[in-house]
Amino acid sequence: MPNPYLHYLHQLSRLAAIIVVGVGVLVLCAWWLDIPTLYRVATSLPPMTPNTALAFVFSGLSLYLLQPETLSPVRQYSGQALAIAGFGLGILTLLAAAQVLPQNVVVQLLGPLNVAAPYVLQDSAQMAIGFTLTCLG
Repeated sequence: MPNPYLHYLHQLSRLAAIIVVGVGVLVLCAWWLDIPTLYRVATSLPPMTPNTALAFVFSGLSLYLLQPETLSPVRQYSGQALAIAGFGLGILTLLAAAQVLPQNVVVQLLGPLNVAAPYVLQDSAQMAIGFTLTCLG
């Protein structure tokens, strides 16, 4: 007999994935269209960088594609590829935060999006660790 709560948890997971992808896409569009209100919640808080928004999209799509109820080989490999891409972005950001790589290596990943305000695009090591672990999971 299937667990009735398991279906509810899978739907909740799908909803969370859609919200995470939506936030990431919204922030990427905000950087591209130069709408600071959408990528910075308050002036006292740092903005979400394009690299972070891209990591949101990677991890959210990966979570959505890897739902066990509809898992096909194509979805599995696509979800795993997105998780690996998010993991790689997290590792590159972590190496740049640790000053092993130059910061501009990570900034140049999203070229046109970073023109809006290059001085605020310093990703934190905490963000890099978080997305590295999230995509690894």
